[in-house]
Amino acid sequence: MKLNKSLTKIKKNDIYKDNPSDIIVSFINLCDNKIFNKMINKLNTFNMHIEKYKIKFGKYCYNDNDFIVINLEDIKKNNILDKNIIEDLIYFLEPTLNVIIVDNLSIKNINMILELLEISNNSLICILDKSINSKIDIDKFSDKLNIPIINPYNASDIGLIKNKIYIHLTDNKNVTNKILYNDEIESAINTVDNYLKRIISNNTRWLSIKLLTNSNDDLLSNYIGFNINCDKDLVNLVNKEKANFNNIKKDINKELLLKAINIYFSIRIK
Repeated sequence: MKLNKSLTKIKKNDIYKDNPSDIIVSFINLCDNKIFNKMINKLNTFNMHIEKYKIKFGKYCYNDNDFIVINLEDIKKNNILDKNIIEDLIYFLEPTLNVIIVDNLSIKNINMILELLEISNNSLICILDKSINSKIDIDKFSDKLNIPIINPYNASDIGLIKNKIYIHLTDNKNVTNKILYNDEIESAINTVDNYLKRIISNNTRWLSIKLLTNSNDDLLSNYIGFNINCDKDLVNLVNKEKANFNNIKKDINKELLLKAINIYFSIRIK
């Protein structure tokens, strides 16, 4: 798969080359607000090309800490965020923090947030809606996902956003936002996860879900770091767990959608 072969050329050391202590922050923009492009354009920027996408990186300093920003706003197909490439970038570059940007908390956006939380071990949500407090109980939403929320009064208040990022990273390092499924799905994920933990260390739960829901061997091999078909025990284990479901991928997607719907109606201010 060309995408992943291209991604494996990007090493974390290439991003950290000036200062290994730099903090990588990705901005995942689910709305049309252009403010983050404007912010990054003012920074010391450099570009990398992955397939047809141009990924823009920038740098800034805050409280004597150097931050590298990855702008993931323009990674879209037909004006829809290309989640597969977002997942690849997060997996291979391992950002310290992923800032998920929305302009509303629709069921669609909440569902997308839940999908992104599967791969992101540390996240923060920025809501660019001045009137959100009259429609949504933000504190309740934050508690349900165990994620801090930024709601800047002015979407151009980059200083506030930088401050919130800094506070979150200093007060809540390595916050895990695990999405729990029903017992049958969790059992399948945990079985594969326990096996993967013996051979790799990076985000084994997310990889377990990928193994159970994806049939592209080249894609899976690139994630794991070796040809998956060389590990017959792993292949047999995954196939055995998948055989317990008619379609585990559909089951997981259905669970996520139901969670998004339940969250949406539970946080609305009536």
